[in-house]
Amino acid sequence: MKIRVQIICAVLLAALFFGCEDRIVPSQKLPAKSQTFLKSHFSDATINQVIKDNDGSYTVFLANGFQVEFKRNGEWDDVDGKMQPIPESVLNLIPQSIYAYIVSSFSQVFINEVSKEWYGYEIGLSNDLDLEFRKDGTLRNLDD
Repeated sequence: MKIRVQIICAVLLAALFFGCEDRIVPSQKLPAKSQTFLKSHFSDATINQVIKDNDGSYTVFLANGFQVEFKRNGEWDDVDGKMQPIPESVLNLIPQSIYAYIVSSFSQVFINEVSKEWYGYEIGLSNDLDLEFRKDGTLRNLDD
């Protein structure tokens, strides 16, 4: 009986371990909201790969080098340009006060990453500065 319980536990643990891996999925498996976001903001980019994370979120790798992350409901969570400027259409999705602050304070650099966070937004700049903004658009933290 003791061996049978150990075998059952081992099988269950193995199933949990192997079932928790991220996996590559076809782009058609992305939620409709994610597909619309990509068509709206990256219409010229080809999707190289889509990974469905074990928490149900998605990471999309585009041929132009961009990486876009989506929550399981299809809402965008992060756009990373990998040292390329974020498209203006994506920047229009963040509060105008954040964009205005960056343009006036950091005119020699460009925004290369935008992330939604629990407190608001994290903005990555091409000079390796990360700016954290609250949901109301006020600066929370500057991290270099």
